[in-house]
Amino acid sequence: MDTRRLLALLTVIAVATGCASTVDGKSVTSSKSADATTLDTGGFPSAPSPQFGYAVQPDVELNYIEGQRMAEFIVLPFEINSSVRQSDTPSEVIRGRDSFQRVFRNNTAIADAVDGPNSRFLAGFVVSGRTPGDGTNDPDATGITHMVLRYTTSAGAAAAARAMFGASLRSPSTGLTPETPVPLPGLPNTLASTSTTIEGAGLTTMTAFTSFGPYAFYTIVATSTARRAELPAQIDRAVRMQAPFIAKFPATVSNPNVPARVKIDQNNILIYAIPADTDSRSMLGTTRAVYGVRGMATLFTDPQGTVALLAKTGSLYNAFWRSIVLRADTPLKAVELRDGLIASDKQAGYEEVPPPPGVSSVSCLSLKTQAGSRNGCYVLNGRYVAVVYDADPKTTQQLATAQYLILNKADQNAK
Repeated sequence: MDTRRLLALLTVIAVATGCASTVDGKSVTSSKSADATTLDTGGFPSAPSPQFGYAVQPDVELNYIEGQRMAEFIVLPFEINSSVRQSDTPSEVIRGRDSFQRVFRNNTAIADAVDGPNSRFLAGFVVSGRTPGDGTNDPDATGITHMVLRYTTSAGAAAAARAMFGASLRSPSTGLTPETPVPLPGLPNTLASTSTTIEGAGLTTMTAFTSFGPYAFYTIVATSTARRAELPAQIDRAVRMQAPFIAKFPATVSNPNVPARVKIDQNNILIYAIPADTDSRSMLGTTRAVYGVRGMATLFTDPQGTVALLAKTGSLYNAFWRSIVLRADTPLKAVELRDGLIASDKQAGYEEVPPPPGVSSVSCLSLKTQAGSRNGCYVLNGRYVAVVYDADPKTTQQLATAQYLILNKADQNAK
């Protein structure tokens, strides 16, 4: 796990913990007076999607939805270590081998051990975080990746945890020394090991695989070798917090004789997100999703602030696709939510830029970098706040215009 990775794609949607009620003293409200025929949407859809219906077993999308639901019951990195406040990758629904390759840093042996002859993997979610900054010359830089996987049986989860741990011992990850097993008193179902960087970069990791009922946890903490004594306590905290939390998860029944059926758009909000033409056009490859407060927080730069802001404004069910759509309790709280997003972007150096032509109710910002520009727009309409983003300023404005037209048709009384 590289603790210095930047979330370039996520920076434009960073969230602040404190929120104003206006932007530069001006309240921004939605206007429906624009002539849709004169607006440039760039060919992006400008009307809500049709209802999505249900995913029914054995549809693989049912497992993805289960992973989205599990996200609300995953311990977040800042809860494991309060200094690990910034999001990192991977943070996503587990979608198969590609996800595992990212989680295990392309260690194929561990990825192969996830789903074996004695265990059947159903669904999962992973979240990562790091200390703020780029980690350069930072002796206290720390990174955490934490994943929860669901299996069909408790025996299967235990077998998978043992298999993954065994694979990690046999096959060191690139750039790390072979793993050395270490005991963790008080955690009988946890198998742990430590490793260090080969090139003397002063980084030590502790990896742990834990079985708990039909779930397997994977936790890796990376920090400076000087702070290696702190690693066991962080693994201990992660496991002790995660076990009772995931025990509360209302898992969808997995019974081959009774096909499961789950609503895809669980709270009638995904229909208002701009569709991605392919999964790769969704941020970081994550497919369409509906997230609660905690799941959505993993996609923002400041998860702790996001949890607080979304909860405060009642934005409990949120859509993620080519755009992000958040729904607050009231229009006033939606303004508070939008202003929090904008305030955080400005703290990160973003500057306001003109909105799309003909759509004055959209707020746009841009940040110039050596690699180009990062662009984001916020669309406010009643209880809804949408976020669009793209490296190209014109595409960002077209997405914002399309999203503006979609939200003009949104149900403001939705539950």
